[in-house]
Amino acid sequence: MNESEAYEYLGRLVETMPALTPKEITPQTLHWLARVQSHVKKFKTDMDLRRFEVMANYIVQGNSSEANRNEFLFLLYTALAQYEVNAPVASRGAFIAVGNSFDAHVAVGNLLKTATHSVRIIDPYMDETMLTDFAVLAPEKITVELLTDKAYVRPGFSPAAKAFSLQFGSQRPLEARLTSPKALHDRLIIVDQSAVWTLTQSLKDFARRSPASIIKADADIAPLKVHAYETYWKAATLA
Repeated sequence: MNESEAYEYLGRLVETMPALTPKEITPQTLHWLARVQSHVKKFKTDMDLRRFEVMANYIVQGNSSEANRNEFLFLLYTALAQYEVNAPVASRGAFIAVGNSFDAHVAVGNLLKTATHSVRIIDPYMDETMLTDFAVLAPEKITVELLTDKAYVRPGFSPAAKAFSLQFGSQRPLEARLTSPKALHDRLIIVDQSAVWTLTQSLKDFARRSPASIIKADADIAPLKVHAYETYWKAATLA
């Protein structure tokens, strides 16, 4: 496994991180912890491995405090950051760890600012915060397209989208659409119909109750996602 693969492997583990609170420790959680520890031992960094193992043991024993879990996460993200530094330039920036709602706001804003003509956000559980907290982060004159699911969208979404368009008009072009019920499963941000980012939680709750991640799709997967959601977009109705 080379440095790029080591970075990607740890990033995927972070992406699939289970709940780590004492009441939610399952065999799957223990398996995940074992894989993480094995990986960071094999591909060593400057991260305090001994301290990492101590925090992991607290979690395994089911008596970890919030401070223990936060330290575990800090050490895990430190390892991921160092793996990223060691990876080739083309591989960097593929995993963005988000620990709280403010981090989510900053991370999503940084992605949207890279757009030169359009942003498409796919999330089955949109509510008005998609407009008030996230759509406004896109640069002016960039078209923002919001695709959500008729079965799961919150009642405040459509009125907020209409109010947004009324207030900003062509300064912040916006179009919101609804798919047929229960058609959407992914949560994505597509920038300029090329770069694709996967969200591990819906944006309305992103990182509010547990850490979340934003993961860049591989170069061979991104075009497939773009094509698939262009089909959904064309079949959707106006919100």
